[in-house]
Amino acid sequence: MELKFNPCRALEKQGCLHNEIQTKWEPYFDYVRKKANFLIANIADGVFVGIPDQHTISVRTWTPETLGNYLFNRSLYNDILPNSGSFNNCTVIYDRGRLNSKRTKNFNRYLRNTQSFRKRFKIKRYAGNVTVFKDSDSLSEPGIWAADFVAGSFRQAYLYNDWTYANILKSKLIGSGKRMLWF
Repeated sequence: MELKFNPCRALEKQGCLHNEIQTKWEPYFDYVRKKANFLIANIADGVFVGIPDQHTISVRTWTPETLGNYLFNRSLYNDILPNSGSFNNCTVIYDRGRLNSKRTKNFNRYLRNTQSFRKRFKIKRYAGNVTVFKDSDSLSEPGIWAADFVAGSFRQAYLYNDWTYANILKSKLIGSGKRMLWF
């Protein structure tokens, strides 16, 4: 689950110049996105996306980090885990780039405390337990890489009303397939 996807920014980080990106890379973006989504649809057990309304959020006093953490938490416990069936010793992996090491520890505690809170008040709606929350580098974790493609597909759908990429993933949506905040 991710909130963004921007191949141009990733290429810039690798040292590509804007002109080089436009001439050598952009012509292949459409092909790569479609191919990646077909692979995700064939391999993934399920797909779920968190979608924030940027205008409404800017009115609130949330930072992008706080919003991302809240959206991740709510989507995980309300939408993904209850629709994933029974599991034990599950590991939740998220992108390391989001937080520094101190904030990562706090975020992991927040996620564990949410699970404990749900158990204590008997509002946990899934079997099994998430035992590990792990931050990982998106360059070495294919699940995070795939999440970026999924996020990019839904970003294209909601910002530009182009459902070409998101429709490829329709057969793998978990539950409603999305959690929309403040729309």
